[in-house]
Amino acid sequence: MPERRPLRSKQSSRRITLRDVAREAGVSVATASRVLNNSPSVSPETREDVLRVFARLEFAPDPLARALNAGGTNTVGAVIPTINHAIFAAFLEALEARLDANGYRLLIATTGMDRGVELERARSLLEMGARALIVTGLDHEPELTGLAKRFGAPVVATSIYEASASMPTIGYDNAELGRQAMRHLLDLGHRDVALVSGPTAQNDRARLRIRGAESVDGVRSLRTIETELSVGGGAAAAKQALAWERRPTALLCVTDLVALGAMFELQRSGILLPRDMSVMGFDHISWSEHSYPRLTCISLPVAAMGQESAQAICDYLTDGTPIPSVQLQGEIKVRGSTCRPPDTA
Repeated sequence: MPERRPLRSKQSSRRITLRDVAREAGVSVATASRVLNNSPSVSPETREDVLRVFARLEFAPDPLARALNAGGTNTVGAVIPTINHAIFAAFLEALEARLDANGYRLLIATTGMDRGVELERARSLLEMGARALIVTGLDHEPELTGLAKRFGAPVVATSIYEASASMPTIGYDNAELGRQAMRHLLDLGHRDVALVSGPTAQNDRARLRIRGAESVDGVRSLRTIETELSVGGGAAAAKQALAWERRPTALLCVTDLVALGAMFELQRSGILLPRDMSVMGFDHISWSEHSYPRLTCISLPVAAMGQESAQAICDYLTDGTPIPSVQLQGEIKVRGSTCRPPDTA
């Protein structure tokens, strides 16, 4: 069974309403509304009193936020790094299907893996009526949680599992999966390995996978190549590894997309896969079963992650059920792109 951890009750994060502001300021709701709409019929003293309460209660004074306070919308926002990646497409498809089954709609924004952009996209989604936010990983601007709290919206981090995080996490133990991938290569006899990753500065999932792989004993030579998160980036990384005086016998790529580019470049360079060099990926994108050779990879439960995230949020919004943290399990799909290195066969 998945491991679950409650975050908080619905009441503790209840959205501040205009009625709350009016009660705190000792005025009528109509007067608070006039202040919000900058009506000249309110005295300067009363206006200042109400504005101070707005600030203290962190009430969001914009038209759509006021509409939310009056009743809310049935939308959930997902802020993801990119839609130009099959792993996110599969996640969003499962997420939207489960939200739709519960009567909720999905709003999507992309960040380009920029935390500042993510914060602004999150703000836009909340102002558009999103009642909850789904984000990727735990690398975020500190203001994100405060912003969501001001709108009374829970935040769920996906693609990662960390029981001690300040927000619920629904995903997998990336470090452990990195260890499993490296152990697979070691069990085959590989001792010279290159880790190939996309940018890690704002990607805690990649950093954790690398950290897990590096923690495994028994590797003679382990070098890391950071490249663009694309097929072209994987090709460039493979070209770099081929230029080393001591070539690795295996490339462990922390995404399938990069692995595909590496396979293309190796084959263009006359390298026979996996006889001359093994390649392993991370994701289990659909094409990985049809590449030549078929890609050995860590399979991530992205559809289950989308379903779990959607259902947890719907339960919270519907009846206040605390949002749990859920650990999902990945597994190795052993296929034709990995084998024993030539000197141990």
